[in-house]
Amino acid sequence: MDSITLKNFRCFREKQTARLAPLTLLVGENSTGKTSFLAMVRILSGIASRFRNPDFKEDPYDLGSFDEIAHYRGGRGSKADQFEAGFTIDTGRRRTVIGKFHFTFGKSGSTPIPVRRHLAHEKNWIDENAASGGPYSLRVGTARGVWQVQVSGEHGV
Repeated sequence: MDSITLKNFRCFREKQTARLAPLTLLVGENSTGKTSFLAMVRILSGIASRFRNPDFKEDPYDLGSFDEIAHYRGGRGSKADQFEAGFTIDTGRRRTVIGKFHFTFGKSGSTPIPVRRHLAHEKNWIDENAASGGPYSLRVGTARGVWQVQVSGEHGV
């Protein structure tokens, strides 16, 4: 992973991207998001390597239910109805991105689940959308064109 992007995830309300290096230090006061950031690194790593829905309550980081994870806007604001996380992989030379992984999480009951996945490698990409209330769709793009499959009814991502 060369960079991580978060939005509406715990204390990260606005879209924020952190570049990672062979040695990355996280420094900040208590309750500023260091542990949340590390938890998301673990979650993204697990999604990418095991292609399974993440467990936000897996040791050593128990992040809780969706309502504890989605950013709370405070005051009269409300909870975000989705949160996002993603990462990029680059060549290391001139920061040319060769892989991009982006996930949007909604909820099923109180559990956060991926409702959209976007995976890209160079000019090829897959966009999978299973947002509740809408049809499941899968779009694939290559240098030769774009294809889309749409299925009615609810399907898991």
